[in-house]
Amino acid sequence: MPGGERRLPALACSLHGPADVALRRSLIRELRHAADRVEELGDGYALRLSGDVASCRKAMEFILFERGCCPFLRFELEFEPGGPLWLRIRGPEGAKEFIAAEARAAEQ
Repeated sequence: MPGGERRLPALACSLHGPADVALRRSLIRELRHAADRVEELGDGYALRLSGDVASCRKAMEFILFERGCCPFLRFELEFEPGGPLWLRIRGPEGAKEFIAAEARAAEQ
């Protein structure tokens, strides 16, 4: 790239078919209901989950699914010592609105 610029993936989801949409919505619902706190970030959202194995698995299942269809999103996992797990979902301009819209659609 000229000037060392890094090209970001387009803000577009590549989900195919109703089965993928249903799975995404199910994963979002599970995470949202498992979260005891949701924080708005400048470029996305942070969810606080218990640090138990089931929550860790849910977070990883969600991340692995989303990486396959939404390469513009960035995921961060933070494990507090002896405490909760934080899942941060971030992205470029417009991603925060995309995340919020998907969360609303999953709750309908």
